[in-house]
Amino acid sequence: MEKEKIKVWTFDILRSVLISLLVSTILLLILSVIATFTQISDKAVVIINQIIKIISLPIGCIVGIKSDKRGLVLGFIIGILYVV
Repeated sequence: MEKEKIKVWTFDILRSVLISLLVSTILLLILSVIATFTQISDKAVVIINQIIKIISLPIGCIVGIKSDKRGLVLGFIIGILYVV
């Protein structure tokens, strides 16, 4: 029974990290297209980049985690793996 839980948690973590990275990539591509055709300052790009990271990580966690328990622990692990 314990091995099954670990397998589910591992799958949830990998799925969440991949979803977060996919959302980040899509939003960063949109930002790069906008920055190409407009004159956005470097400070604004840095701030928008941080906002994209802040948005994409919770989206990945909400969509990716299907197990009922250990949400805080799984979210912490997902956040660490996302940053790495």
